[in-house]
Amino acid sequence: AFLDLTMTRRSPGSALKPFVYGLAFDGLMLHPETVIDDSPLDIAGYEPQNFDREWRGPVTAREALQQSLNIPAIRVMERVGPERFVARLRQAGATIRLQSGKPGLAVALGGLGINLRDMTMLYAAIADDGQAAKLVSEEGAEAEKTPFLGPLADWYLRRILEQSPPPDGVVSPYLTAGRAIAFKTGTSYGFRDAWAVGYSGAYTVGVWVGRVEGSPRPGAFGRNTAAPLVFDIFGLLPQEDSSPRPRPVEAIDASGAGALPVTLRRLSDGAATRPHLVFPPAAATIDFLRDPRGDARTVTLRAQGGRPPLRWIVNGAPIPSDGGPALDWRPDGPGFVHVMVIDGADRSSRAVFRLKPPED
Repeated sequence: AFLDLTMTRRSPGSALKPFVYGLAFDGLMLHPETVIDDSPLDIAGYEPQNFDREWRGPVTAREALQQSLNIPAIRVMERVGPERFVARLRQAGATIRLQSGKPGLAVALGGLGINLRDMTMLYAAIADDGQAAKLVSEEGAEAEKTPFLGPLADWYLRRILEQSPPPDGVVSPYLTAGRAIAFKTGTSYGFRDAWAVGYSGAYTVGVWVGRVEGSPRPGAFGRNTAAPLVFDIFGLLPQEDSSPRPRPVEAIDASGAGALPVTLRRLSDGAATRPHLVFPPAAATIDFLRDPRGDARTVTLRAQGGRPPLRWIVNGAPIPSDGGPALDWRPDGPGFVHVMVIDGADRSSRAVFRLKPPED
């Protein structure tokens, strides 16, 4: 007899942080070498702390995720938007339980409930080119796949998580059974839940350690209880091809923030920065195009800054969106277009541009 707790929803601690960064990578808000301030933060009375209650000053996104720093994760979540983040998890097939009706910034640090099966499914999606699919138990069965993260996030996250410091006692995080392993750990508030999930080219292993009744286990971290089990399991799995994934065309292989475009060198404080329309710029003229079927091609409207969620109004009409910084809008035809973006603090930016008909 056994007790199956894989469907029990628990707090994931820091185990969801890679997906916060992944959505920011895909949204072109962030690069692994983007500098983020790890400094005291107060957002309307919410003052998150790092686990060790210390600050490290400027760190890169890569360092922040590898060291599982809380304050940089909150700064990134502020740009991504907690409502958009939770919506993406649910669209991927995860069942999420919120502590209150509306998600807040603390979901980046484990302020929600998720089960082990869904957590493992999300990490398996990173390993499978960003395609999420419910786990199946029957051999040969396949579940329908749902786009979750793009190739850019997949590539950046794999490189970051493969180079995370290994748990104590693991000689090499890169060559266990001849394979590269990307992994992340998490520990819930009060040491109630310890998590670790790792993935390679062909396998994803998820481990949760805790008590049935959810009582605390002081000193039990994801790193010292769950992570060693992940590596032990990988050591029992068959050999596989660990060839590196090809670099996406849009990836920037920079060695430091100085090699990045100016807008990616440092993460601006979304709470203090008004939203700004960056494409199309004001007074721009762009081509109105149709696809081979005769339908108008979409125009990507893009904003920077502001506090999520962002709302879009085009020619006086609200346009449904996921609250993120980009919107694929399909025009009715050529002409002048009035665009306004409004952030979660009711600050706005607007612009007028022209869609030029092909015969001009």
